[in-house]
Amino acid sequence: MAPQYKTLLVDYLPGNLQFLQLVDDAGGQILNLPTTTPGRNITIRFPSITGVLGVNKTIVYAPELDNTTSPVLDPDTGSSVNATNNVTATGTYTTTVSL
Repeated sequence: MAPQYKTLLVDYLPGNLQFLQLVDDAGGQILNLPTTTPGRNITIRFPSITGVLGVNKTIVYAPELDNTTSPVLDPDTGSSVNATNNVTATGTYTTTVSL
């Protein structure tokens, strides 16, 4: 039996970033794509992962209003704000050894 990798990727978008597009799901099963409200989670399950790090597969932007309908940027000064994007990946590795 070949090794099996089961991985769940969750991208926790902050309330001041809005998901726009998934460029390539890389063979994963899309469980959640937040298309109408800033913030939320992008969740994709992968039956297997092989390879190396690559280019970004999602596109996000900073909307005018965040998920609480407050301005993302200060409307008087335009001062920048932090947008901390957190991602987790959890998975299992299964293989059978023949003796």
